[in-house]
Amino acid sequence: MSSKATGSRPPGIIFGILLLLGPALSIAQVSGEDLAHPNISYDLQLHGGRTLVNAEFPGTLTFARLLSCNIGFQTTGRRPWHRSFRFPQYGFTILAGDQGNRDILGPFVAIIPNITFFNKRNRNWYLYYSNGMGLAYFRKPYHKTDNPDNVLIGSALTNGTFHHLSLKKRGSPHWFPGIGLSWFHFSNGQVQVPNLGSNIFTLNLSAQFYPRKKPLDFRVIPPDTIRRKMNYTIRLGLGLHEYARSTLPGGGPKFPVYTTSFYVGRRFGLIHDLHVGFHMHYYTSYYDYIISQELFDRQERLRSSNWVIFIGDELKMGRFSVIAQAGVNLYNPFRVAIKGIPVNQLGLLPWLTLMTCNKYGIQYYPLYNNTTKATRLYLGLYIKADLTLADFVEWGFGYNF
Repeated sequence: MSSKATGSRPPGIIFGILLLLGPALSIAQVSGEDLAHPNISYDLQLHGGRTLVNAEFPGTLTFARLLSCNIGFQTTGRRPWHRSFRFPQYGFTILAGDQGNRDILGPFVAIIPNITFFNKRNRNWYLYYSNGMGLAYFRKPYHKTDNPDNVLIGSALTNGTFHHLSLKKRGSPHWFPGIGLSWFHFSNGQVQVPNLGSNIFTLNLSAQFYPRKKPLDFRVIPPDTIRRKMNYTIRLGLGLHEYARSTLPGGGPKFPVYTTSFYVGRRFGLIHDLHVGFHMHYYTSYYDYIISQELFDRQERLRSSNWVIFIGDELKMGRFSVIAQAGVNLYNPFRVAIKGIPVNQLGLLPWLTLMTCNKYGIQYYPLYNNTTKATRLYLGLYIKADLTLADFVEWGFGYNF
């Protein structure tokens, strides 16, 4: 094994390249026509706050400081989903900062595609909500000899997610200063442990600049309708993770997880697709553990699987969508067995972690047709978690019938 930093291992590079596909596809949506559009804006934000950690982090934390610049593009109704979402902004944020402990956690940079929704309170005041998911690079990830105390970030490349809520005032036709709250989350999805993840909560001051003035009013046109409201989806995926706790032991092999999903959905307008379905996950790490430790004496492959029933919602934005699915484990014999105690004797949080399965991701429809609203074939990138504990990163493709 190489003695270099953890983030330089070939699996980490592969993980970073694959993780980068989602942000790259999102940024690709910014066409030449958008870049030439007068409604481009630049939002500079100064963040200050705290990184929340649990007792397993051995260091001390001071003030977390972050600086970000969001390049946004105001939608104007050229696409049906613009009207359905009441003309949001989409773009990408360039972020840099530290988490309050430069010796252990070090500095980081990130690029995060995002979308911003706003509610105009009156002519001068606006309430903004932004969220995004992208890629982050950490200068000092965990290393067993050089940096063993960084149990938050196990690899140089991680997923980066944020949520912003801010109130902005129209200072002039070009300038909109504001104040807000932000939450940043960074995790590699258990691809490389330790992976407690980093959660940073901040207050922020912002100044948004429109070179050619911000449009003040939009005419909200009733959204188009689609003919096919019911749909049936099948998805195949490949996950990747280390089999370990969120902290240690680390540095083990990466195991694939094979996934299949089927769900039935119903469209509500152009933007919502509510659905109910079934996941099946097959863990090669579980199978190796069962065989090596003789955990079960029969049906080893079957007991290496996990079956889930779930409900979800997909928010569709042209070629892209954001999907969230919350489920309950119907069959999870391996996790139950290694707990070592009856399920009914677990505390609330361990019980919820054992019984729940959640997925959050982005999807891209390469064959989307703006006229027919055909969105059948798609590619996706997802994070699977047990309650809030990351389990694996998944890449998949699916088809709507």
